[in-house]
Amino acid sequence: MGYGCAMSRNQYNPHEVMSRFIPRNHIGLGNMRTAGYYDKLSEWCMARFEWEGLPESIDVRFVEKQLYYGGLVVLYWDGRYDDWVMAAASPSGPLDLYGNATSYTTYAPPPYVSLQLPKEECVAVWGTNSRRGIADQMLDFAARLGDVTTTLEILTKNLRVTKIITCPEGQKQTYANLLRDWDQGAPVIFGYPELNYDQVISTLDMQIQPAYLEQTRKEWQHLWREALTFMGITSVDETKKERLVADEASSRDGQVIAARNSFNKPRQQAVEEMNRKFGLDVSVKWAFDENVIPDLTYKAETNARENGKAGLNV
Repeated sequence: MGYGCAMSRNQYNPHEVMSRFIPRNHIGLGNMRTAGYYDKLSEWCMARFEWEGLPESIDVRFVEKQLYYGGLVVLYWDGRYDDWVMAAASPSGPLDLYGNATSYTTYAPPPYVSLQLPKEECVAVWGTNSRRGIADQMLDFAARLGDVTTTLEILTKNLRVTKIITCPEGQKQTYANLLRDWDQGAPVIFGYPELNYDQVISTLDMQIQPAYLEQTRKEWQHLWREALTFMGITSVDETKKERLVADEASSRDGQVIAARNSFNKPRQQAVEEMNRKFGLDVSVKWAFDENVIPDLTYKAETNARENGKAGLNV
């Protein structure tokens, strides 16, 4: 077990991914929307797994947060604390035949002093098979969702038909009162013959087709479902009026299951190594209520046996 002190600025600040995207001291409404979607997607990403049997000293929230941003933590016994520790880490040392690190360098904010751990003294937990964090992908989804939301707002505002009144200065208040009564839903509005409404009142129409609004909403829903599928979370296609056909639903299910496995398998492999190497009894599973959300693998297999094809309305 060796000691080191190397730590990058990114490791101090996992939100560096946001500060790369939004310049300092500059945040507008569009960027606020992106940040809002990014926070929501990040929260959901970090809530997808339940860990059981970990030592009480380990903060599961930190583990999932670090896997989300950095993609790697290591479990080891730290004699300085006389306890198990799960710390953020980066691979170090030469690689073995299969491209796996032979040692890891841990890091954390001061006063923690980083360690150089050989693989025999720790267990590496990766967040994905690609061994990378997924914060950048979530930021991409958030930016696109924010852009579409801004477009929806612009389209909605442009559907308004603004009235333009051209009248003598002396009649300005008269027409203001008339439009106020109209806006308040007055059943009767009284005028006098000198008020020529046809020639005075015109409209400013931005020529926005209502179909554009519906198409943009569908694009937002498509992006949202794409983000959830990437995370391995089921979603309902609200644009479908009927149940998805078997082939289409089966394709969606396959993507969700593949996404779940890409996140679940590295955790399961790490858990098996923890239990074998250190004699622990740790487990990890997908976090959902089985009474509310079906197990996709089980349901797909059941539908395949009963109908010949797997189909879920997800």
